[in-house]
Amino acid sequence: MLAAALALVGAPACGEAADPAPVGGPALALAGERGLADLFAVEVIRARLRAASDLYGLGRREDAAAHLAAAREGYAGLSRRVSVREPRLDREIRVALHLLDRWMAEGETRERVRERISPVADQLLEGALSALVWSAVRFDPRVQAETLRRLLRELDTTYARAAPPPAPGDDRARRAFQRAYGLLARAQTVASDIQDSLGPVRDPVVLPLATLRAQAFPGDLGPPPPPEEGEPPPPAVPPAPPAVSRLLDDVSGVLGRRYRL
Repeated sequence: MLAAALALVGAPACGEAADPAPVGGPALALAGERGLADLFAVEVIRARLRAASDLYGLGRREDAAAHLAAAREGYAGLSRRVSVREPRLDREIRVALHLLDRWMAEGETRERVRERISPVADQLLEGALSALVWSAVRFDPRVQAETLRRLLRELDTTYARAAPPPAPGDDRARRAFQRAYGLLARAQTVASDIQDSLGPVRDPVVLPLATLRAQAFPGDLGPPPPPEEGEPPPPAVPPAPPAVSRLLDDVSGVLGRRYRL
């Protein structure tokens, strides 16, 4: 339950002080606002690609194409600066996104689309980040934690806009809900990337996000699987936005104290 997850955020880890010593210093001083904005922008593109891939796999081609179009638009805002340092990489990303758009329109197989989206979201966009932000800065846990906090704020806003569960026929709310799923999936990935540096506050960051995923998206973007024997069924409706907002605010607070953000 989200209530239990909220309690976990505020509880100290076993054998640890409630407020462990912060690590590092302001992420803004390390990366600059442009660097932080670029890191966030790429994570948002990845969130869209995650939603597009999952939706296409479920046969929901129109929704998948909408998220892919948003990913292409997001990359267009970075393309010029990537091309200055890595022109071949920039072209490869743009060609790959265009090809995916065509494949979705033509009804290409789910497997082929998924196999093409994966390297775009992973290796190619990681290469784009290398062209935009120094590696020593990009992989600093303080910078990653600030990126995670920005993802959580965007997730909060997007989830509230979806007003889950979306009403039938409400395309904007439905796609906001799908986008929230992609943002949460990316937030979990970034949290996993910094879990070693989280130290005693690992559980108050990682576990509430996992609980939210299980409560709001028990089947990801598809129908929830049947519960295992002895386990309770997933909730009939997703958690209300105010409860989600409190959980995300609390996780952001833990990150802020840990990394002096």
